[in-house]
Amino acid sequence: MNNSLRLMIVEDSPEDAELMVINLKNDGFVPDWTRVETEEDYLKQLENQPDLILADWSLPRFGGLRALELMKKKEMDIPFIIVSGSIGEEAAVDALRKGAWDYVLKDRMARLGEAVRHAMQDRRLREERLFVESELRHQKRILETILDALPVMVSFRDEQGRFRLVNRCWQQTLGWSQKETAKEDILAELYPDEKSRNRVIDFISASEGRWEDFRTRTRDGRVLHTTWTVVRLNDGSTVSIGIDVSEHRELEEQFRQAQKMEAVGRLASGVAHDFNNMLSIVTGYADLARTRLNAGDPLRHDLEEILRAAYKSANLVRQLMAFARRQPTEPKVLDLNLIIGGSEKMLRRLVGEDITLRFFPCTGIWKVKIDPSQTDQILANLAVNARDAIKGSGEIFIETFNYQITEEYCRQHQGIKPGNYVMVRFRDTGAGMSKEVLGRLFEPFFTTKEPGKGTGLGLSTVYGIVKQNDGHIEVKSEQGCGTTFTIYLPRNEEAEAIKDAREKEIECRGTETVLLVEDDTQILELCRRILHEKGYKVLIATGPDQALEICKSHQGPIHLLVTDVIMPGLNGKELREKIETLRSGIRVMYMSGYTADVMAQRGLCSQDEDFIQKPFSPAAFLTMIRRVLGRAD
Repeated sequence: MNNSLRLMIVEDSPEDAELMVINLKNDGFVPDWTRVETEEDYLKQLENQPDLILADWSLPRFGGLRALELMKKKEMDIPFIIVSGSIGEEAAVDALRKGAWDYVLKDRMARLGEAVRHAMQDRRLREERLFVESELRHQKRILETILDALPVMVSFRDEQGRFRLVNRCWQQTLGWSQKETAKEDILAELYPDEKSRNRVIDFISASEGRWEDFRTRTRDGRVLHTTWTVVRLNDGSTVSIGIDVSEHRELEEQFRQAQKMEAVGRLASGVAHDFNNMLSIVTGYADLARTRLNAGDPLRHDLEEILRAAYKSANLVRQLMAFARRQPTEPKVLDLNLIIGGSEKMLRRLVGEDITLRFFPCTGIWKVKIDPSQTDQILANLAVNARDAIKGSGEIFIETFNYQITEEYCRQHQGIKPGNYVMVRFRDTGAGMSKEVLGRLFEPFFTTKEPGKGTGLGLSTVYGIVKQNDGHIEVKSEQGCGTTFTIYLPRNEEAEAIKDAREKEIECRGTETVLLVEDDTQILELCRRILHEKGYKVLIATGPDQALEICKSHQGPIHLLVTDVIMPGLNGKELREKIETLRSGIRVMYMSGYTADVMAQRGLCSQDEDFIQKPFSPAAFLTMIRRVLGRAD
């Protein structure tokens, strides 16, 4: 045992100091000592950090109480023992209360060694305890640093269920500070619904190491999708580890919505093929019958109504395909006043009887170039959005304007170029939107509607269509004050007039030989009659194999192959390749009731190929035939 001792003695009597040292030596200590009797010398020696201080209680200029106060002021914890012949019991107790370790009376100096030994032992124990506490603090800081670096939420709750620690990710994700989590009702803040809260408590109590999903409320009122696991410690306390999976769940929902849209698109594509085939038969025969009647014949009017209904039905199919994003765009020069006016009846049915829809068209409106089905999509989506925003009765206003956008306007509104535009303003008297909702309005799959009541694709579709046509869209809204969408579509400077909905019947007679290939016998017969009545020689085949046999056996030229795209055995492109080996230079025209994406898979969406979409009118069919046959090689 090391008994060396660096000792400072505060004493004005050299003899008394010597006596203290002798007693310590007799008890086995080896003191290296210094005596001081002034405050100045005391402070100098205090800087040397002695192992022990022995101080007389009362000196002429300096005493033990003052020495003790100076040591404590410097936040030093050196064993301090009062050695005095005059201290009373009350003063001794006061000294101990102020930080002295012990006191020894000078007439009982033999007890000094024992007091010093106990003081040094206490000091070692205290130093060991401080070291352990320091290590624990250091380890706690390391643990907190590690926990704060983790990208998951971690919380520690004691055996009474009180939060004692939450890491940085927990605080940043859920919004409450470490101090605030100490509140007894923090679980009620995180899970306001009692049923949900009880499920959380049961889950923590079970602590089986499994993961379970919860809807957790943040301090700012948002609800997050979280998943948690709990580890129970031996003392009954628990550690919970959680992950915010809101984005993951949102992506899953978006994927499900995309799958639904894909399924709708596939179903619509198949239905469109069969429906367009049937419409081709209706329109074809109705048109043939109409041309055989005199202008004043009452039946002619009836047939025209049948044709009008059939073409409207075909337009509905195109709208469905456009919504499913499976229809190629066919931009046309349009008068938006005519398009919107023609859609008013449909829009009124869409918004319901409680909502009044008013249209204010601009006179002398400029023309724009856009696919008509896309304008229907824009109007329908904005109408649905307005209808859902209006609680009870309300109004929707649609206005059109000619508008010139200047350079100055473009500097204040990004995403638009200067020039002439047709402006469509769509305004409702609904509930309006907050700034947060406005900031995400055009995001795909973003919706404020309840689950199952909105896909979140309507306004993103509107945005995509406007941008696809080099336009611009703005939205202004305020809660309680309705919403206004303003759409700018560039003016089309082309001089061509808008064509009539039905193509004009032109003289399309011919004498060429046409090989007609169609697996639907009704369409095959219809097309044969149309061509035969205009002077063409028609060879018919109900499938690719029969068409190849005709090409081999027919004596004389075959000028044109008109074939369906999708047929049993060979598709139209494969049939073309085989026939071209037999009939070099033959011209080819495709027809189909299928949608563009199906044909794209067959390599038939190129603009270089002649194609007519079912249903078609006899005039359109004959015009295309004449155009293909009349083209110079």
